[in-house]
Amino acid sequence: MLEAETLNDSAGVPGGTPIQENALASTLTLHQHDSMLNADQVESAEGDEEEICDEECLLAGLSRRDFTVISTLCRTQLVSVFQKRGPNFDLRLLLRGAERHLNEIMHSFRCETSVFLRSVRVFGMNASERDLIASTIVSCVNNAKVSNVIFGLVLAHRQLVAVVRMKGIALHPSDLHILINLVECNPSFRNADNWIPICLPHFNDTGFVHAFVSYLWEGSPACLMLLSLERGAFQSLREVNAAIAARLLSPKHRAAIQTALEKPPVLELDSATFPDIWHFVYKNRCSGQTCSAPWRIPYVSEQERRRLLAYYKKSIGLCLETAEIKQLFATTPHNCLMSYITPNFELHCVLSPFVQRSMASAQADRLIKLLKKEENRFFITSLLFF
Repeated sequence: MLEAETLNDSAGVPGGTPIQENALASTLTLHQHDSMLNADQVESAEGDEEEICDEECLLAGLSRRDFTVISTLCRTQLVSVFQKRGPNFDLRLLLRGAERHLNEIMHSFRCETSVFLRSVRVFGMNASERDLIASTIVSCVNNAKVSNVIFGLVLAHRQLVAVVRMKGIALHPSDLHILINLVECNPSFRNADNWIPICLPHFNDTGFVHAFVSYLWEGSPACLMLLSLERGAFQSLREVNAAIAARLLSPKHRAAIQTALEKPPVLELDSATFPDIWHFVYKNRCSGQTCSAPWRIPYVSEQERRRLLAYYKKSIGLCLETAEIKQLFATTPHNCLMSYITPNFELHCVLSPFVQRSMASAQADRLIKLLKKEENRFFITSLLFF
């Protein structure tokens, strides 16, 4: 759940004129409990934005690559192969056909804030439609008396629409990104029902689960996945999938479900209330879910968006390196950066370069209250179990 904590006026650069950024560093203020430090630790995002990557973020990207390899082969097979064929065995021989998955996983790391925040982006939707989808999955699975179904989820546009799970089991964000990557790399999934073995490293890196993958209707943006521990459950899950689709597309629900999936709400920031916030990323640290602002001026070009993501990676990486950081405020020639870290959430904002720290704090405070108000639409707040 969101915690509507406030940002006070102590956040930011101390009184006086901010120091101008040189070619290498920005002015940075860190708050550690009640103490304040000045440090030149946030490098300028001049030049090639692709080269700006904090060590923590880089390690996160490499971990994603390793998890993708394990998702294809599982750790047990990897250990067995190297034991039999020696440490110099060329693993690429076993990864033929997986190039798209590896490329896509690294592309998403460069382009999606949820990935390097180790979180999941939730598809915007009214709580009533989201609850209908989740409850329909539970009802159809339970009515069919299918055992060993561990997860049921719906994905759309690389985001999580709804998730249901077996009690005592959680779906780690890294495992969910592997499932998202699986769907994105296989457009042929739209043409038929699919049965895919896949290893989820955080769930169990020594074996495979089996994923039934199908789109809810022809041309639908929404993909339904049912994950089972049983290799021979394809036909039974196919029947469950048909029952789910039939109920969601019944005359009673069809219009509402299609509208919800094809015309999702967008969290637009009113310029009168938030005149200086250009973009933000919010992470609920309890659930591992994120929400972010839509792209808008000045982030309309690919170059500007990459610059923005580079700033986020740098500030987020610094927060990961220094656990004591509670607030961060930095200035650059292009913008100001503000991060606010609590045990329950993280808020990272990019603001106008002319904003004063007191105004930045006030607007961030209003943004947290807005996110609390809109929580049911942009976060999954209720959990259902099989």
